[in-house]
Amino acid sequence: MGTCRLEHRKCRFRPSEGDIFILVFSFADRNSFHEVVRLRDQIAETKLQIKGSKVVPMVIAGNKCDLAQEERQVNSEEALRMFDTARDVPTSKRRLKDS
Repeated sequence: MGTCRLEHRKCRFRPSEGDIFILVFSFADRNSFHEVVRLRDQIAETKLQIKGSKVVPMVIAGNKCDLAQEERQVNSEEALRMFDTARDVPTSKRRLKDS
């Protein structure tokens, strides 16, 4: 399993080698949100080239969802819109404390 952190830019991310992906962004960091969007699209395009399908098992999680709205750089509605856009992927808004 490969991992890649924003603060370690030298990592190797190989979407062609993965079967399932877990991407995490922070509601308190807009850059992490944009990076997850970019990675999601890169994974989908890579899988389309390799397997002929953009359907990829993927979980996208937003961390820090318990922050007050004024402390967030990304709001929940924006995240749900971005990750639900014509992907035929079920979305769920849950807090770990609620589960």
